[in-house]
Amino acid sequence: MERNFLSHYKLTLVLALIIMFKTATVTGNVIKVPQDYSRIQLAIDASEQGDIIEVAGGEYSENLEIDKSISIVSISSDYTVLISQEWINSQTVGGVGIHIMSANSVVIHGFIIERYNVGINTYNSENVTIENCFIRDNFGSDYEHPTGFGVSISESNNVILKNNLIIHNCAYLDGGGGCGVKILSSENVSIINNTISHNDGENGAIYGSGWGLLVDSSSCTIKNNIISNNDFKWGAAWPGVYGCGIESVNGSILDISYNNVFDNSDDYGNVNNYENTDTGENDISKDPLFTNDVTPYPFEHGDYHLQESSPCIDAGDPAPEYNDQDGTRNDIGAFGGPMLPTTTFIQNDGCYSQTFQLFNNYPNPFNPSTTIKYNIKKPTYVNLSIYNIAGQFVETLVDCRQTTGEHQATWQPKNLASGVYIYKIQTNDFSEVKKLIYQK
Repeated sequence: MERNFLSHYKLTLVLALIIMFKTATVTGNVIKVPQDYSRIQLAIDASEQGDIIEVAGGEYSENLEIDKSISIVSISSDYTVLISQEWINSQTVGGVGIHIMSANSVVIHGFIIERYNVGINTYNSENVTIENCFIRDNFGSDYEHPTGFGVSISESNNVILKNNLIIHNCAYLDGGGGCGVKILSSENVSIINNTISHNDGENGAIYGSGWGLLVDSSSCTIKNNIISNNDFKWGAAWPGVYGCGIESVNGSILDISYNNVFDNSDDYGNVNNYENTDTGENDISKDPLFTNDVTPYPFEHGDYHLQESSPCIDAGDPAPEYNDQDGTRNDIGAFGGPMLPTTTFIQNDGCYSQTFQLFNNYPNPFNPSTTIKYNIKKPTYVNLSIYNIAGQFVETLVDCRQTTGEHQATWQPKNLASGVYIYKIQTNDFSEVKKLIYQK
């Protein structure tokens, strides 16, 4: 069950802190950006198979190329943004944000990726996971080379997209493309618990625009996603031909279930949620009731959390393996499922909320114990718990109602391996996570 923690706040980014870090069982090294290398690509070039690249918060104007088995993880609770150099130089989009080519076993976790022609492109690769990213405002304007894709997966197998926001990736002017996720000649692709919305062809786009999800000559599982308001609009040529939620072409095999596919349309205004495929098993088509669903303009977005009355809450696959973090049935969309919810909430003025505060533990790294302090601005129920790197519950430190003021808890692990752990505070109005490192 997703709670509405945002009655007074605006979500301006969707980033996760940690799902995958080096532990005693991982053989690779940890490379830190910018401590070890000033740029992410320099860290990639220096890395070896199995390494983990930890990227601190900030803005990185790079086009990344990955051809080896590595994990690239944002470790910031603030912005970690990949943005095209073309935009920095001339306010035009360009290139591919992350190009994964001929690689096996890659993880991309926790980034905002914006203002490229293609946000993430996977080509001739296997065992790729893209998770907890906000992929937005990637544009295509070239008829000969259709782009404007949030994620493009081509000739790749065993790719997982989960818990991503894929918003407002478009084709415009003379462009073709304009698609949240495009899958071509790939096998065993899993699209699980994403929100794919407002991807379209606009302002004169002339070819192949406005898909939420396009699957071409591929096999794909599509489950627990919100796919809404993807269309072909705003003066686009050849109206009525393109613009849909999910389209299957060239003999693709789709396993579709428990999605909310809503209000996807062509330029005539006709609802076109499915093209060349049947409605998925237990799919619904209802307004998802986002907290603040505004039609996005470039670089302006709404809040894609769900309102308490959303039909997507507790409407996903009921199998326990898809349960939300709190153990209830899966919520459809990017914030549902067993992921560790690690979203940063920011006030409308861009400043961190001072209503509640979770501090960094001290010492960190630590052995044998560490202290976690937090500030409560009003009497409320507080839960402070520890999770491992896979998001699995380890131990509860606090679970009671507490008074206003500063509090602290001490954690002394017992019979646990060295490595990175997550601590999470949860109240009725606030949720935040941070990482800590236990070293024996």
